[in-house]
Amino acid sequence: MRLSSRLSDAGPREARVRELLQAGLSAAKAAEQLRTEGYKTARGIPFSESCVRATMRRLGILSTRSLVRQEPDLCGPHECFISELTRELQIGPAKVYGRIMAGTIPARRAKDGRWVVTVDEEMRKALQSQRKYAPTNTHRKPPDAPP
Repeated sequence: MRLSSRLSDAGPREARVRELLQAGLSAAKAAEQLRTEGYKTARGIPFSESCVRATMRRLGILSTRSLVRQEPDLCGPHECFISELTRELQIGPAKVYGRIMAGTIPARRAKDGRWVVTVDEEMRKALQSQRKYAPTNTHRKPPDAPP
């Protein structure tokens, strides 16, 4: 197995990846630019997003999302990302997306494209509440019930 860092052209290729990412390009856009410029991976194939991400991991470069996430004023009071909200409340993301689309949860897009939702304590309780309708498979008998 060849290590890309030991190849003679690894330095310029890695420097170009670093340069594109520092310019604010996403991994996908950087891969597209590298393909346009004719860069190839150590195996001689055109760059893909996953190749750029592997190079980022090897070089210790944070993604643009990680960099945006470090901005202190990204979320205001009562604001959070959907992933954080669903993890905290232990609910599915579809429940949140559905309410965003229905207009019952105020939301906006962050610089990196993720949804930032505004939820107060009352809305958090409503999201955690029991489902409206009973499960549809109530005709089934419990496993321990007599026949």
